[in-house]
Amino acid sequence: MNIVVVSIVAVAVTQVIKTVWFYSRSNSHAISFSWPAFWLGGFPSSHTAALTSALYTIWKYDGTNLLFGFGAIISLLILYGLLEDKKRQVLFNEYFVQSKDSSLQRIVAEERLLAFSGHSFFEILIGGIIGIAVAMFMTAYFV
Repeated sequence: MNIVVVSIVAVAVTQVIKTVWFYSRSNSHAISFSWPAFWLGGFPSSHTAALTSALYTIWKYDGTNLLFGFGAIISLLILYGLLEDKKRQVLFNEYFVQSKDSSLQRIVAEERLLAFSGHSFFEILIGGIIGIAVAMFMTAYFV
């Protein structure tokens, strides 16, 4: 159960940071609160925070056993997929910009599709740091 609690806290922390980051960098107050708090991708990666906090918790309580190895491999596959998704969407955006369709050009300009499409290496790195920090804190003081 500790792994679930730690991962949920790591995701919650990254989502709070993501929401604050979004509103501090955005001039748009018309977007509902649920957009950055629950649906927005981007900085920092809550996927990575959940994965790294879970891996740290496994390592802390069980060491580098079979479960840790399996979790590390699955985590790397998921993170690679996130990087791949981001790269694919950047490529699509280049095609959309060249389109004569104003709707596609507006979607690219608003960066709405990029918000749903994977993560950059920096977003993953910061999410990982947050995940490990949360797990270290939680396993030291609460679980």
